[in-house]
Amino acid sequence: MEEVWDVYDKDLNKIGKDCIRGKEILPEGEYHLVVNAIILNKENKILIAKRAEHRPNGLKWEFTGGSAKKGEDGIVGIRRELSEEIGLDVSQNQPKLYKTILSDKYHDIKQIWLFEREVNILNEIEFVDGETIEVKFVDVEEYKVMYENGELIKAIDFTPQDFKELIETR
Repeated sequence: MEEVWDVYDKDLNKIGKDCIRGKEILPEGEYHLVVNAIILNKENKILIAKRAEHRPNGLKWEFTGGSAKKGEDGIVGIRRELSEEIGLDVSQNQPKLYKTILSDKYHDIKQIWLFEREVNILNEIEFVDGETIEVKFVDVEEYKVMYENGELIKAIDFTPQDFKELIETR
């Protein structure tokens, strides 16, 4: 089934147009919404997910997320992505918008959502759709090493310095 996106201007206003994933290239000045989740626990560790080998950037680590579908705002989209990719129910958690990034290269507006939440990996995580094969919590130092070693996908948009600042402002 085709995935349909709403199309936005640079200020995240819907322009009354749809786009079908993989079939259309958005022109200059048009964007689709991408959402990612940072899940931060009480020990100041974040949850990262390993992509399945068959996916682009296979076996690299990332934050759970993806494109918001037609009719979804960022919160609805990130809740769906967390449920689909790692089986995590965050319907009762209110995320905070951590960062918004406009990319003319990829024609997307990326929202990074912060969930301050404990997650029991053994009991709450389920690899539902085959996109993700593993998750783990990492601290700043482990994240920095993974970042420097190229173990994270390049489009992650969250540096070790961002991680440090997030903890400091918590």
